[in-house]
Amino acid sequence: MLSLTSTRVKKAILHPKEAIFYIKNYLKGQTLRLKLKLGLLRVPKIAVEEGLKNYNYRFFTDNEKFLEEAANQNFIISVADKILNNEFGFLGILPKNLKHIDWREDLKSGYSWPKLFYLDLREAIARDYTKNTGRDIRNVWELSRFNYLIPLALAYYKTEDKKYLLKWQSLIGDWLEKNPVYYGPNWILAMEAAIRATNWVFSYEIIKNKLTSLYSQNEDEESVLSKLTPNFLNSFYTSLLEHGVFIFNNLEYAPVKSNHYLSDIVGLVYLGLVFQKTKQGQKWLNFAVKAIKQEMQDQVYQDGVDYELAITYHRCVTELFLWSSWLLKLNGVDLGIEFWQKLKQMVNFTSSYTKPNDLAPQIGDSEDSRLHLVWENYYNWEKRNHFALLKLSIYVLESENNNKKNTSALITSFPQAGFYLIKDKDFYLITGRNKACYGKGGSHTHNDLLSFELNYQGEDFIIDSGTYCYTSNYQDRNRFRSTRAHNTVMIDGAEQDMFWKDPFFIEQKAQLKVIEISENDKEAIITLSHNGYQRLSPPIVHQRKFSFDKTTKNLIIADSFEGEGKHCLEWNFHLAPEIKLWLREQSEDSKFRDLILLGKKNKLVLTAPFCLDCAIIDDEVSPSYGVKVSAKTIRFSGFFLPAQANPFLFKIQPIKT
Repeated sequence: MLSLTSTRVKKAILHPKEAIFYIKNYLKGQTLRLKLKLGLLRVPKIAVEEGLKNYNYRFFTDNEKFLEEAANQNFIISVADKILNNEFGFLGILPKNLKHIDWREDLKSGYSWPKLFYLDLREAIARDYTKNTGRDIRNVWELSRFNYLIPLALAYYKTEDKKYLLKWQSLIGDWLEKNPVYYGPNWILAMEAAIRATNWVFSYEIIKNKLTSLYSQNEDEESVLSKLTPNFLNSFYTSLLEHGVFIFNNLEYAPVKSNHYLSDIVGLVYLGLVFQKTKQGQKWLNFAVKAIKQEMQDQVYQDGVDYELAITYHRCVTELFLWSSWLLKLNGVDLGIEFWQKLKQMVNFTSSYTKPNDLAPQIGDSEDSRLHLVWENYYNWEKRNHFALLKLSIYVLESENNNKKNTSALITSFPQAGFYLIKDKDFYLITGRNKACYGKGGSHTHNDLLSFELNYQGEDFIIDSGTYCYTSNYQDRNRFRSTRAHNTVMIDGAEQDMFWKDPFFIEQKAQLKVIEISENDKEAIITLSHNGYQRLSPPIVHQRKFSFDKTTKNLIIADSFEGEGKHCLEWNFHLAPEIKLWLREQSEDSKFRDLILLGKKNKLVLTAPFCLDCAIIDDEVSPSYGVKVSAKTIRFSGFFLPAQANPFLFKIQPIKT
């Protein structure tokens, strides 16, 4: 039964068009349920046969340089050997050997979801959001995304050892046996079905490439593929067709089009090409080509930033566009000049936000998965390093993206997204964020207005706290996306924007405002404000000015407030886990206090007003989803009074050793 929670009612009022679409999809699902009961839902045998015979589409594996480079990476064999032993780990779960795979089990909590019809299970999960069950459906989905099949297939391609081929078949075959279509947690979202299908197709194309090269001199391709286990391909193609039907009937248009909807489309690009000789395949492909061009217009701002305004989701969406557009280009589909220009801008934004240590800042939620694992080691890769996207872009765009500026300017602006950077060879700062999705919804935004990240000479000093979890713990979910978890000012203990019970929604009322973006030979200045606290009584506005001295590399942060009455102010500066902290002794008549931030290679001094109380908090940050590590937070507190001196000044400067 469709759950009518208070949050869903609020969302429906805000977005009636999307609510109607969601209800239509729900009714489609109920129709599917009825057809299943009556035995009317069968995959046409002719469609499977046509899929089996379709060898005419081009694929990434036709690029010999790409395939050889991927297969000859030094970790491929060791990764594949661990997969042979059913060793799996992801999203903060350490690798463990599984004697038998329970595809419905959360490996972290041990909970196994029931094999219910997907609509019933979807509604049950939505009702559990605030219950702190400790279980995380993402851990189930991640295992069934099958991106580990690519290194397994690459190992077979490299060695021709049949054990990798048989393992590839057995993993898919086991999944097919234990996950009947439309039942269980792995059929809840079209996005999950789409990602799974793309990895099945990709890994299969690698294997097919090797089989063809081994046997094609004496046999036709159909005979070559018969080297696979008897009847496997029939089951494989049948399931791919079922995946396509499911995706097309459960498109995730609501509550707001996002990376979910785009993933659905990408899945239909792959499956549409596989089944392009069938009516269904043609329908999927025609829809997907039109939709992917539309989503580039709708989901990406003119400055090239994904409109969900979370850095890792920008990486995710850019990868989705890159892989699918490359596949379409290989098959002669023209996506138009505007599409390619904006895609280049998306890659440019990735280059811009990458810090000198090659890591991405953690603004907004952490989407630490990948569509395809080609260049990352499945068991050991730094989730904040987005190098694989930049590597992929060279193949797709057929050009290096060096992101070299034509001027000596240090400030880079992305005004539609609201991101602003100060960046030179020694110094990196990123701040700002506008309303996500044109203000329609904040599924993956945090209360981080006027927060920032700071890196000096390749060392992270002040960072975003990260995400940690989505649905396993409601308190942790809100703690990591709270105002206090970011490097900004909390006023009167209130959030910049109010949380709802839905862990994927913040009603974005707080608005970023640009006061000044300027630069000269001596300094770079970014001044922003937000009105999130105008709902307080009396209302108050926070303004923050970043002034960077190009010669000394000193940064001055000036926080000023405009309003009436007395307000409690709280500053938080979240330090990277590696940073040690020393509070320098000051005389009682001093106007400022110094805190020494000790990195592995560098030292900074943070100077703060002595009138503010100072506390060193034993805190936690989350460098990737599902992971928490100890770190220090510097917390200052004080009061705003209209008559007192304004602004509050903080200075961060390097200590010359």
